Amino acid sequence: MKLDRGLGLAGVLVAGLACGSANAAPSGSVPACNTVGLDMARKYGNDARLIASYDVPAAQMVRWEERTPADGGPRVAGSQWRGRPSTERVAVCYYDGNFENFGLRPGPVGTGSDAEPPPPRFERLLVTVDGEGRAALKSIGPAAKLRVEDPNR
Repeated sequence: MKLDRGLGLAGVLVAGLACGSANAAPSGSVPACNTVGLDMARKYGNDARLIASYDVPAAQMVRWEERTPADGGPRVAGSQWRGRPSTERVAVCYYDGNFENFGLRPGPVGTGSDAEPPPPRFERLLVTVDGEGRAALKSIGPAAKLRVEDPNR
């Protein structure tokens, strides 16, 4: 996966949305988001809670990933879904929780500062599950940055 404007972290975009606790899945949720997607999210935080899920054809995933974001931020330049059958179903799953197990820590503290900056807050995950049941972490970050988006729109 290539990203315009040079932002990349092994295919993971660092962004984020709102926090929550472990509750029942939303009604009408995509089944893969309640199983393999949730297993992936719980690797990063035991309290992962599904807040939104979408069933999306691979062709629409290409359009969604490669569009220019409204905020002018980075975009995917070569969607992984481009080489897949256009009708393959993809589960797009958003989870809220405290994802302290993600493992990113801030870089070195600037010169002259003895105070260590607070660790980044990871409150929202975006996971995709392909038609073969493989889950992938696509985005993680603070609640205020990663909006829940319906890729079908």
